[in-house]
Amino acid sequence: MVDSDDEANGIGPIAPAGSNQLAGAAATEFVGTEALDDDQGERVVPGLTSPAEPKLNVKTALGWAFGSTGTAVLLGSVNTLLLIYIVDHLLLSATLAGTIISATRLFDAVIDPLMGSISDQTRSRWGRRRPYLLIGGILCALSVLLLFSNPLGVAAQYPAIFVTVALCFYAIAYTVYAVPYITMSYELTGNPKERTLLMSYRVYASSAGLMFAQALAPWIVARGGGGMAGFAMMGYVMAAIILIACLTSFVMTAHARVIQVDNVTQRPRLRDMGKALGNKPFVRLVGAKSCYLLGTGIQAAALAFFLTVALEKSLAILGLLSAALLASVVLSQPFWVWVCNRIGKRNTFYLAVPLNAGANLSWLLAQPGESAAGFVIRGILIGLAGGGMLLVIQAMLPDTLQYESERGGVSQEGVLSGVFTTIERGVSAISVAIAGLIMGVGGYVAGQADQSDSAIQALYFCVAISPAIGMIMAVLVLRGYSLKH
Repeated sequence: MVDSDDEANGIGPIAPAGSNQLAGAAATEFVGTEALDDDQGERVVPGLTSPAEPKLNVKTALGWAFGSTGTAVLLGSVNTLLLIYIVDHLLLSATLAGTIISATRLFDAVIDPLMGSISDQTRSRWGRRRPYLLIGGILCALSVLLLFSNPLGVAAQYPAIFVTVALCFYAIAYTVYAVPYITMSYELTGNPKERTLLMSYRVYASSAGLMFAQALAPWIVARGGGGMAGFAMMGYVMAAIILIACLTSFVMTAHARVIQVDNVTQRPRLRDMGKALGNKPFVRLVGAKSCYLLGTGIQAAALAFFLTVALEKSLAILGLLSAALLASVVLSQPFWVWVCNRIGKRNTFYLAVPLNAGANLSWLLAQPGESAAGFVIRGILIGLAGGGMLLVIQAMLPDTLQYESERGGVSQEGVLSGVFTTIERGVSAISVAIAGLIMGVGGYVAGQADQSDSAIQALYFCVAISPAIGMIMAVLVLRGYSLKH
């Protein structure tokens, strides 16, 4: 059971030891429960514990985590390269490009919670979530191919229309995969410490995906000539990696523990979303991650411009920076898992924030003559601190989902995961729009090699100052997070 400063109103269904499937309320026996009739379901006396759970299977945990490689490749490719592709190659203005990206991502505000409800109510021999790992994985691979391959030359002829349609398809594809996938983390284990370990596996996998997206993808673009052909080549390679990663995750989670909920007594409903806002730890977590993502999202959208325009480097330097950063994220995970288990997740976040903010502010000192060693050192420092923040934010989500089940007794983990990803991607969309707006206000001119001093200053603000502000705001919001484990 997840401990909280708030009083829990009930305990959700937990499987007996040795079981790999959690049954619905009508079929599971609890310690300290009061049986009600079938129309009312089953109520659990607060404060009592349920039977011990089976230990998390390592193969299943690694298989589930591997799915993050695919989503990281997709998100990394889009967040890092899409804006510069649209502005410098499809020749849309930075402001218009940011507006289109933001508008299409806000489309998720409708489809993410809906997808969560659909996965909550799915009944199949593969469980509630796994079918969408297969379907969504295929769609995600197709979406990155569509975004960057310029099919039939349509992207160049009708760039605004093409980008809008392609991004809507991308939004649907990511939603179909990501919302059920994220919800699986709650179902795989009910042990908070095992969830921290599980999320460290996910950080490893997502770091590998970001390595492909932020280090390999720019290199492929450069090898392909740096123009439309280079981006198309990159799209084909990234699509193949996404497909392999997502299908591997689907296969390796074949024996994952699942929760099956009684169709009548615990059928999830979208109108329960309003009641879920009473889950204060969930609201605090969403708020903190939103602040964090707002700052880092602005940075990510402007980083390629910053490196190539302000620092006068080739896009390949992004690969070196990303390699150092992600290697540091991966290598830091055992340390951050240990810290989480010693001082708690929230305090770990507090420890990582000043380190990360300080490392990002060091971009203010970067100049066109910056050496390769300078990029590597900065990447290591940002990755070290970022690894702790990333682990904590991911590990907190399943804890808040378990708390919701205990608090309200309604199975709506998918709906809450949908709300989480909706806000997450909505903030990401807003951050891209803000980055485009800041660049536009600074006087950045699409496709122009020489930019004004104000445009350069706008890039420095986006890359160095914005993430630091976002992290400080995240700390202030997370102060009210009340789950102790």
